[in-house]
Amino acid sequence: MARKNESIAVTGLNTFVGREVVKRLTRDGRRVVGIDLDRPRDLPQSVQFYKVDLTLPTSDAILADIFRREKVGRLIHLSFLSRPSRNVSWQHELQVIGTLHLLHACAAENVKQIVVKSRTMVYGAHPLNPNYLTEDAPLRGVDGYRWVGDLVEVEQILQRYRSRHLDANVISLRFAPILGPTVRNVFTLLFGQPAVMTLFGYDPLWQLVHEEDAIAAVLRAADADANGAFNIVGRHVLPLSSLIYLAGRVNLPVPHPLAYGLVRTAWLAGASPVPAEHLDYARFLWVADGARAEAALGFVPTYSTRETMEQFAGVQRLRDAHLAA
Repeated sequence: MARKNESIAVTGLNTFVGREVVKRLTRDGRRVVGIDLDRPRDLPQSVQFYKVDLTLPTSDAILADIFRREKVGRLIHLSFLSRPSRNVSWQHELQVIGTLHLLHACAAENVKQIVVKSRTMVYGAHPLNPNYLTEDAPLRGVDGYRWVGDLVEVEQILQRYRSRHLDANVISLRFAPILGPTVRNVFTLLFGQPAVMTLFGYDPLWQLVHEEDAIAAVLRAADADANGAFNIVGRHVLPLSSLIYLAGRVNLPVPHPLAYGLVRTAWLAGASPVPAEHLDYARFLWVADGARAEAALGFVPTYSTRETMEQFAGVQRLRDAHLAA
């Protein structure tokens, strides 16, 4: 039940999903409290903004005070990096410790609805994965991939919080790679390169989720009477090679022992957007089942994986010709 005059707190206002979610919440007349390190230039004037560094040891007390003052009843937590960072200590502080600080504040102020952004990457890409991973599958990540490992740790923290706060809805949204005409992240960067390195002899199935469907899923979760983890994925799957073709890019297959060495060296030199461990997702299956989100959240994706890539590719061609930003 919504509390009288309650607000919705949103973190990660400078992320694509955060920015769009806030715009739509305010458009619907909702009271929004925005939390980030910097106020976005296009933030709606009705949003009450607070500058908070989630990595600070005192941020849980600061957040609790904000939640109390603003009567926050719901939290949408989107402050997660859109690509891996070479500063793994800061990355961990932001993604894991920052989430802990937010949950401490939620517990102190009795916040009843908590929505947290995650990724289907938490399942890991492994040779024995089933065709479709349900939310009950183990979260194995990829050994040594700290960016994904942080998200696995966040998921474990959320599970413990659920077990201790049975009166709260704690929702984890595990997104397939988000693509579209506007969003920018590690996957738009990789598919935007002239040539996409793949692994010789491997062509796993992939799935995408359109940026509009990602926003819709967050908005649905914010008001859903549901609890637990939910896979947010687009309709259908395609081989990675087909996605590269639809993107209008060159498929560059490299023997996997050589590929891992090349990417590891390039990452250390600052020339690769991902570490070598990311290549596992171009090697093994990691497709997720979206049935639970449809049943519990009423989330049905509008776009298929093919349509999502086609929209991204159309705008990317304009960017390549310097006709779009």
